[in-house]
Amino acid sequence: MSWRGGGGTAVLVLTLAVAGAGCGGGKAPSSAQSRSHVASLPSGTLPSSLGDLTVQQEQLPSQIRSATSSYAKAVGFYSLRKNKLVEGTLEVVEFNSSADWASPTFRTAVADQVSGGVPDELTLAGHAVYQSPGTGATLDAWFSGRYLFVLTIRSSYSQPRSLTESALEMQLG
Repeated sequence: MSWRGGGGTAVLVLTLAVAGAGCGGGKAPSSAQSRSHVASLPSGTLPSSLGDLTVQQEQLPSQIRSATSSYAKAVGFYSLRKNKLVEGTLEVVEFNSSADWASPTFRTAVADQVSGGVPDELTLAGHAVYQSPGTGATLDAWFSGRYLFVLTIRSSYSQPRSLTESALEMQLG
């Protein structure tokens, strides 16, 4: 992922959008769902800022838009910027009807897949947040209804907890 300029995309959404059907806890997409493509979340889905950062919707790569056999109905990818510097990214996945998104087993499987291992589970602002510290960035993931949020924050950003708490307050659908 590039932290400067442009709209690179994280491997996380691509993994979920393309390989999501491999997660346990959901039923296989029907043949009609298998043929449907992943849509972009509508612009204006998120607020224009989170904390002191500007939210900018980025273009989804064609591999995500053309993915089939996925639990993702729609995906949004957003950069979180202070001036031109990208301090983080926020990915939002809306699950389709074949995903058992309310199941703890499904959620754990998705959180493990997104983090690339077993993340730390903590409670923040009343939400279960799956956190994976990495080199140069921290990844926080959580579920809200049929949505998955994946927030990646640059390790040099001065207010990571405040940013996560601001993001946790968002309500979609």
